[in-house]
Amino acid sequence: MIKNITATSNENKIKNVLNDNDECWFSGHNAEQVIEIEFNEEIYLKNIYFEFQKGFECKEGIISFNQEENYIERPLKESNEIDLKVKQIKIRFIKSTDLYNRFCIYKITLNY
Repeated sequence: MIKNITATSNENKIKNVLNDNDECWFSGHNAEQVIEIEFNEEIYLKNIYFEFQKGFECKEGIISFNQEENYIERPLKESNEIDLKVKQIKIRFIKSTDLYNRFCIYKITLNY
């Protein structure tokens, strides 16, 4: 289903958040972080859920989806109702609860 996943930092660890691996993805610091997920084909995505390490949660972020030729943006929350057909997801983590603007994600759950 998933064709590719990329991140602006620690890219070798980002695939761990989509499986039941115990490892997490820990971002760099002092910069906006981006994760992009591309699917093999357009899917109907019901929702997306993020499991953050306490103290390294996202305080401000944007999630965007491509739907045919249009891009849709929404504020990022821990649990996001999507209910759209999507081919790609771009997640921008802008501000963290951490002093150094670091993010730590244990799991991203995609329900489709």
